[in-house]
Amino acid sequence: MKKTFLLLMLTFVVGVITSYGQTTTTRTELMSDFQATDNFGNTCYYKITDVTNRYVTLWPNEKRVTTTYTYISSGQPFTSVSNSYEGNASHFNTSGTKGGLPATVVNPNNNETYYVKAVGNLSQSDLRMNSVDTIVVSEGIEDFVDAQAMMWCAVGSKVLILPSTLKSGLQTFRENWGLEKVVGLENTQLKRLSDNFFTQCGNVTNDWVLPPTVTYIGGSCLPFAATQKKFIFPALVDSISASFMEGGSLKVFR
Repeated sequence: MKKTFLLLMLTFVVGVITSYGQTTTTRTELMSDFQATDNFGNTCYYKITDVTNRYVTLWPNEKRVTTTYTYISSGQPFTSVSNSYEGNASHFNTSGTKGGLPATVVNPNNNETYYVKAVGNLSQSDLRMNSVDTIVVSEGIEDFVDAQAMMWCAVGSKVLILPSTLKSGLQTFRENWGLEKVVGLENTQLKRLSDNFFTQCGNVTNDWVLPPTVTYIGGSCLPFAATQKKFIFPALVDSISASFMEGGSLKVFR
């Protein structure tokens, strides 16, 4: 028997719990706080994550949906969680010499400047398959909160510029096939280079240099150009996938 309960939560958060026998699905909807246009010409939705410091996360749509599945298998309870976005979409500048993700935006509700600290999954936004020559992830951005957040978002770009503030991401820049150069990776604060972080970015020609903060190098995370002959492991690395390389003909490891 199907039972559905509607829960009204604070500030535009709506949860729906649906039960099917021993399986329970909980859907929680979280609305963005404002929409703003930035210095790149993007018009995006933002969620305030720190009121005091005016930190925000850039979303691809106006609504973030978290779905939680709870079920029983072999007498044991299990839970899985997925996130997605719905509603009106953010829009990005997709042509010209430079585009990307902003460091700050002005909240039109109070005319105050807010600081972009995190970014959601843009792989299904109109930033994907763009023709911008250089994609900039601005200084101040620290986290890509969803897996594959920038997949296909630098497919047609020649250069991707990373900020020194970047701390985390999961499979973040995979499958940007036409990308030729990554600038600033060595200056980031990444601790983990996840599996498939730059997988299928086979046109990148620069040598890979990792930041000293890296402790983990995942599988298929770096596509090596034939011109790169040596690679230096940061001193803090304590775990390396045997298949971290894609292509290349490295002769020297340090």
